[in-house]
Amino acid sequence: MYEYKSERVAPAQQNNLVNTYAAFGWELMSAQETYHENTEITGVHAKARTYGAFMQGFTGDDGKVTTTIDTAKTVTNYVTLQFRRDTAIPNYAKLVELEHKAPDLFPTRPAKPHKPIARTI
Repeated sequence: MYEYKSERVAPAQQNNLVNTYAAFGWELMSAQETYHENTEITGVHAKARTYGAFMQGFTGDDGKVTTTIDTAKTVTNYVTLQFRRDTAIPNYAKLVELEHKAPDLFPTRPAKPHKPIARTI
């Protein structure tokens, strides 16, 4: 019988997590990277060039409208890793016990996975 686990991590952490889980008997079944960019319009500014009298101050730009569009880009990028572990492997109980202690042994790795990070560029 197998047990299954899924984790979401930043692409740079993928190899580290796979190697760590392999030490506890997990095997990688699949890895799928998600990359999504969303550009949002945050503002629009229009400026019209006009002059009071005909031909007074004529520059060729009379009546032209200059438009500036402000945008914000949000990027979501993560890898979903799916693992499985055979519950009949030798020393299964000891592996599970050590795995539960691992977050205390490696304080830089959070005990629970974080949600994907959305960055605004």
